[in-house]
Amino acid sequence: MYILLMIVFSQPYAVEYIHNIGEYPTKQICVEERNRAIKTFNESGASYTAFGCIPVALKNKPTYS
Repeated sequence: MYILLMIVFSQPYAVEYIHNIGEYPTKQICVEERNRAIKTFNESGASYTAFGCIPVALKNKPTYS
């Protein structure tokens, strides 16, 4: 699973906030959505923002009794 994050900076090295845009089953889908988000965001003319797909996985599944 991949999570698409938008990170907005208030200054070059200070994070203002992080927004979870969505969760996707494959990296390819996440990258497509990231590219769409970048295109949409660039049309608004805002700056100091980064988008990225982060892989998320459970190493050990929890056992419930």
